[in-house]
This record gives sequence, C-alpha cells and structure tokens, in this order.
Amino acid sequence: MKIWVKKSIAWQEYFGKIYIFDDVNHNSFTLEDTAMVIWKSIIKTKNYEKTLEEMFNHFPAVDKNSLANDIKTFVMDLKHNRIVRIVYDNKHR
Repeated sequence: MKIWVKKSIAWQEYFGKIYIFDDVNHNSFTLEDTAMVIWKSIIKTKNYEKTLEEMFNHFPAVDKNSLANDIKTFVMDLKHNRIVRIVYDNKHR
C-alpha cells in the first residue's frame, strides 16, 4: 500500500516536534514522539509495508501486533484528516 502526502501539505520539524500545515483546508497538526518517527518513515518510504518494517526494527521491544495496529490507526487518521492519500496495490484489492 502506497502512502502519498498530498501536495497541499507542508511540514517542518521544529524544537522536537513536527508541524503539518494544510494549505487548502487551513488545518494544522502537531506530531510528537512516536508519531514523528512514523511520519518520517512515511515521508521516506511512501509505503505502508516498508514503514511497518522500519518501525519493527526501530521499536524491537514493542509487540508487533500492537505496533502494527498503532501504525495502521495513525495512517488512517492521516487519511481521515486529508493529509495523505492511500493507493492500494492491485494485489491487495
């Protein structure tokens, strides 16, 4: 599953937080801690499965099922807030 950040989104890391701004809807969001790590992986990989793999490596002590659920919830929240667009691979449909 590909994760595309919408073109209207700008973001910046500043003083240990990530600030996300939506130029179209004029919404803003702040990410901290684990959400920042997940966001940076999404930006880098643009792929849910690769982000999941990176997070498993980054947080090896965390239960994989719990972490996978948290990441899926985070990605769906980003989608719901119109920050990202999800593109499913043909094999996942």
